[in-house]
Amino acid sequence: MRDDLFGPISFANGGRWVPLASKEDDPDILTLHMVMDLVMCLRGTRPNRNLGMADEYIWAGEWELAVGEIDAVIGQEAGELTELEAEALRRVKVWVMND
Repeated sequence: MRDDLFGPISFANGGRWVPLASKEDDPDILTLHMVMDLVMCLRGTRPNRNLGMADEYIWAGEWELAVGEIDAVIGQEAGELTELEAEALRRVKVWVMND
């Protein structure tokens, strides 16, 4: 496992965020935790943020489809991701696409 995918995320202002996903997680639940970390980051400032069909894919356990849908929806939005959102997206893409 790549340790950089599971540690706390530190920010330039000194803040830190500890993700739900941990390298000690059961492999069956780890991907779910990583996807939920991403969704929490994305909806943390905008609770009703449109994520396309991602919610349905998550419900069905289709992690790769959920991450692909989130990435596509974000790519169509104007504006940049926050530092936390970008790092959560990077981590889940590396994990899910290599899973």
